[in-house]
Amino acid sequence: MKARDIAERYGAQLWEHSKGKGLSRPRVRALLADWMGEPVSTARARKVWDLVRAGIGRNAGRRQSVEDTQAGPLDRTLSAQGVHVRTLDQLLDYCEVDRKVWRVARHRVNTWQQAQKDKKTGGSRVVQLFQVRADLERRLVPVATPARVTIKAPKAKPRADGLRRVVFLPDPQIGVAWSVPRYDKLRTLHDARALDLAVQVCQRWQPDTIVCLGDLMDGAPWGTFDTNASLRQTTQPALAVANYWLSCLRAVCESSSIHIVEGNHDARYRKAVARQLAEAEGVTADGDTLPALDLRRLLGLESLGIHWEGSPYDRSFYLWDRIRIQHGSVVRAKGGQTVASIASGATIDTVCGHIHRREQAARVVYGPKGPRVVQVMSPGTLTKCDGSTPGRSMEPDWHQALGFGVWDPASDMVSLHSVPIIDGRMLWDGEVLLGEERAAQVAEATGWHQLAKGSEDGKA
Repeated sequence: MKARDIAERYGAQLWEHSKGKGLSRPRVRALLADWMGEPVSTARARKVWDLVRAGIGRNAGRRQSVEDTQAGPLDRTLSAQGVHVRTLDQLLDYCEVDRKVWRVARHRVNTWQQAQKDKKTGGSRVVQLFQVRADLERRLVPVATPARVTIKAPKAKPRADGLRRVVFLPDPQIGVAWSVPRYDKLRTLHDARALDLAVQVCQRWQPDTIVCLGDLMDGAPWGTFDTNASLRQTTQPALAVANYWLSCLRAVCESSSIHIVEGNHDARYRKAVARQLAEAEGVTADGDTLPALDLRRLLGLESLGIHWEGSPYDRSFYLWDRIRIQHGSVVRAKGGQTVASIASGATIDTVCGHIHRREQAARVVYGPKGPRVVQVMSPGTLTKCDGSTPGRSMEPDWHQALGFGVWDPASDMVSLHSVPIIDGRMLWDGEVLLGEERAAQVAEATGWHQLAKGSEDGKA
């Protein structure tokens, strides 16, 4: 028998014994055991007495209606009308809601007075009635504790050529989605194989610098576009996957300087807080410098030794004071047009993200020292290009690739180029590299074992 059923049946008797002053827990337990003819635990007795003190069962003559409906695996609605349940906490206690499983998405409390006939005196009396409604959402949580995964990397050999090397990681847009309607599996919106190739190449090349060109996160639930049910409560697992990938990059390139440029998708988190909870924007703990929902905090960048650049979006970041890097904010309709438009006004070698296309252009700039070639490059993207990543088209003109740059300080010469990724494969240094999803490893490392289940279905 549930605690509220016991309270409904024996509440009046318990209240009569207490005479409105209270009962000790052992006394409540003893009385209930005597009336019910079976042992009652201390926890159950405490729960029943809390319900009785809230008004449940104390007066059977007063009506109290409670409805508990569940529209799906994630949504549950509680509604109470009467004189006993007056607050949200009383409603949750009455319905025995496990607050570790369910969270309150929204609630409302209304109250009014109603005249009723007093059966004892024959006259009338005024009764205060309450209506309490709560919309609950099931918490989607990892099914295991994150495991520590060790990634071994060869020790970087010192170079004597004096060249500076950089790898550009364009627009990963890391995100996940649930299998609907059961919400028991997670599929990736990003391309896990492309991310794995990025780690493999960085491990082999050991660049001086690694730069993510923005849109590290997809952030679909934080945007202003319409979203579907599969994206509910996906922020936490997506952040866990991103942190794992960044940890892999740091593990294989211990001495590399790693930078992330803020993209428009990354800015969604900051803008959503400003739009929906303006008072919380910029709020920090005492002695802290990062707001509570800052991506730098959520991704643990400080502990990984990773720098956040180009914030607020769309500021430029200058690498070695020689290469201008920015996420970008303009996309032209046809291939080649975006980079060409940037090159028309560029005065320094520039690398950008945002457009998801492999484009490269150059122009000659004349100055006091004679002609100088200025290059502009967009390496493309690392996210999926088959239309499964949220975008404007189901058949996007997107290209997967990694970008590379080499600077010779002695001659001040810069070389920029990109290498395509086709169906999880990449030609690198005379051999074919194959990207792997590594879903089981990511699931173990993050605790989100639902990722491995999604991969088993061939959806991740």
